[in-house]
Amino acid sequence: MMHIVPALQNDLEAIGELLMRNALQAEDLRDDHVQLFVAKNSGKVIGVAGMEVYEKTAFFRSFAVEDAWKGRGIGRKLLEHLTDLCMSANILDIYLLTFTAEKYFERHGFMTIPREQAPEAIRHTREFSTICPVSAVLLKKEL
Repeated sequence: MMHIVPALQNDLEAIGELLMRNALQAEDLRDDHVQLFVAKNSGKVIGVAGMEVYEKTAFFRSFAVEDAWKGRGIGRKLLEHLTDLCMSANILDIYLLTFTAEKYFERHGFMTIPREQAPEAIRHTREFSTICPVSAVLLKKEL
């Protein structure tokens, strides 16, 4: 049975490997602002999603699902979990960067916007400013 929980310190190695297998960066996972959540089955990490919160704005990042679990709604459940957390915290806007999943996130209510429209707090994250090159697409969802 799959369940979503906050990531623990001993999940970080599995998370990093999962992100790298999905061509995503893992170098800033231990940064203070990064909150990670994992989908687990029988104690094994099968998916991950992260977010950084800056006042009333959230920055989603590090979404990945193990290949053997893709197509089973794990990514959607992780996205819903983070969105529900944001709604409970009265977050107004969610942003994310992607190279490959633009259409997926658009199906879930995100809109592509120019990178220069990112709020200052998002522009100063390591993910936005140094890790993801300018070719990544910025998406936004208003809650």
